[in-house]
Amino acid sequence: MSKMIESRPEPESTPLVGFPGERHGWERPEPEAAGREFTLDYYLFLVKRQRWRILTFVLVFTTLVTVVALALPKKYEGTVIVRVDPLSAPVVGQTSQANTGQLNATTLVTTETKIVTSPAVVMEAIRNLNLAHAKEFAAKGAAAKLPGPERSDILLAAVTRAISVGQPLGTVLLDINFTTHSPQLSADGANGIANAFLDQEFKTRAKALEDSSRYMSQQLDAMRAQMERDQMALVRYESTHDLVDPDAKNNIYQARLAQINSDFTKVQGQRMALEADDEIVQSGDLDALLTSQRGAALIPLQERLLSDQRQLSRMSATYGPREPLYRQQAQIVQHDQSVLRRQELHIAAQVQDQYRAAVAEERLLYGALTQEKAAMNAFNLRAIKYRALKAAADGSSNLYYGLEQRIQDADVAAGLRSEDLRIISPARVPYKPVSPRPLVDGALAFILSAILGVGVAIAMGLMDKTLSSPDQVELRLGLPAIASLPLVSLKQHPDALKVAQYATKLLPENGEGGESGAEALRQRSSFREAILSLHTAVQFSGAERITVLAVTSSLPGEGKSTATAHLAGAFAALGTRTVLVDADLRKPNVHRIFNVPNRRGLSSVLRGQCGLDEALAPAFDNLTLLPSGPIAAAPSELLHIGLPEVIDQLRARFEVVLMDCPPVLGFSDASSIANLAEGVLVIVKAGATEQQKVAAALRQLRGAHANLLGIVLNRVSEQTDAYYSYQSKYYAGYAGEDDDED
Repeated sequence: MSKMIESRPEPESTPLVGFPGERHGWERPEPEAAGREFTLDYYLFLVKRQRWRILTFVLVFTTLVTVVALALPKKYEGTVIVRVDPLSAPVVGQTSQANTGQLNATTLVTTETKIVTSPAVVMEAIRNLNLAHAKEFAAKGAAAKLPGPERSDILLAAVTRAISVGQPLGTVLLDINFTTHSPQLSADGANGIANAFLDQEFKTRAKALEDSSRYMSQQLDAMRAQMERDQMALVRYESTHDLVDPDAKNNIYQARLAQINSDFTKVQGQRMALEADDEIVQSGDLDALLTSQRGAALIPLQERLLSDQRQLSRMSATYGPREPLYRQQAQIVQHDQSVLRRQELHIAAQVQDQYRAAVAEERLLYGALTQEKAAMNAFNLRAIKYRALKAAADGSSNLYYGLEQRIQDADVAAGLRSEDLRIISPARVPYKPVSPRPLVDGALAFILSAILGVGVAIAMGLMDKTLSSPDQVELRLGLPAIASLPLVSLKQHPDALKVAQYATKLLPENGEGGESGAEALRQRSSFREAILSLHTAVQFSGAERITVLAVTSSLPGEGKSTATAHLAGAFAALGTRTVLVDADLRKPNVHRIFNVPNRRGLSSVLRGQCGLDEALAPAFDNLTLLPSGPIAAAPSELLHIGLPEVIDQLRARFEVVLMDCPPVLGFSDASSIANLAEGVLVIVKAGATEQQKVAAALRQLRGAHANLLGIVLNRVSEQTDAYYSYQSKYYAGYAGEDDDED
């Protein structure tokens, strides 16, 4: 039997029929990539699932904000437009502060904004407008009994809160706003604040100029004495060192130094060339001397010597050494050698004399160059001192005369108003309140509440690690949710046998009041429709008809056994010879659902204690049961050895074999059974089973080469899937529900 299991080929992948995500335009996710990314449609699904709660929150919040806005008292706002111009024509004496300071326009406007709401400006406006007696700002109740300084602070804070300053984008304008419950007071207050602001700026600038002028006058005498000392020091240095124009004299020194340096470089090159020739002469190497420029005069003598020596060699072969012609030729050769030697000595003496002369000339020029450099350095030191004294004299003179001019300008500018700040548009009495604005406030409340509601819905959906709807199953696990079984009640059917037997009534009996089958189906409960949908999905889940179908779950308590019993009843009700096998040898449940004895069953057949016919128990028309039998000691080994043969026998007798398997996680029983089945369904309890547990179970089944048909969501309610809120209203009442048992 084990050999049979090992040789079982891996089932071919079948198309996922009825993939619900395709109706949304989703791409079918790969099994390994499932759950890594969420598409926009998934976020829309999360929002749609909570749409009624979101809508309720938005309506309540928007209505509340609108009602509050209508109940609040109206406020009016007066506005004065002030131009802040950092590039305007400067007031006399302010060029260095207004323009040369290169103050950034944005920084300047921001600074002026702070000044508008400063206590000095606000208190001046309060005094000018007599706001302490205005109805809106007058002290009332306990505040009227406070000491003067405290009342003044309270009044200052209240008026400051009524002031707001804005800057239109991309401009150097200031909008000074004053908000009160009185239109006239709003306009008067804005104009008063603007006038107090300009007066404060004028007073501050005038005081600063007066203080500056006073300080500069005190420093003027000291600056005059310093200027005179610097000029006298410069005159004394000029007369002592004869420095009237250092730049012209410096050019002479530089020209002389450049000429001596050029001559020294030329003589140094000649000396180096003669030194090389002298080394050749001293070495006595004739060949080296001939290759140099000095040996050019020796080349004709050398060639004549060589020619005479060749002639002597030929005569030696023809005549003997005693022949007169030979002796004559030998004398010629000796003469050539003596001439060549004398010429060599002459060139050597000439080279040595020229070399000694070049060395002496180089020494003299080097001394002159050194002296000239020293003279140049001494002159530069004197020139540096002269320039420092002259710069000090010029600086003190410029500073003195500049300070004198600034004192005069400051005295004039202290009485003039600057054009950097000017009112462009005074405030007018407003006729329309600025707050509250019910329509705008309501619209903002609507937008903010909608964003908040959608965000909370998405966050809650992302934090939910359970599987609640078919869309979540398809997106996160990469398998289709081929059916969803709704949550129903067993109160009307306490007998567990009736819960399974209801499936025989999916189709009307013959002669049922002439009612057509289609109308009868529409009148059945939502659970019956879900079971029928599951039956249809299984029938069309592959190219070939599935005979052996295994049903399992990742964990106990997900309603797997009850859902399998309902599905078996649906097959039987539609005329299919069906056998329901309880393959959970650890915690069997089928016999309790159908109220049949469990003394004999699958474990008995696998142990050889009885035959298959003895273990089978008829339930009703077209449905036969194979209970689990007594609980086995080693169910995994028992199923692994004998189950393939039992399945072959059942396949030969029945059209559909439904296997109620144990949970996948924790045991290997379900994987062994899934390998033998032609299709596997995984039951998942909606809103309860974690995605990671289901994914782990799917990985284990894929490792057993199981042909996964899809996921069946069980116990789906309108809390887990909003779609069933419609079904719960459409169907009135139900005749059964899967229990908590597995």
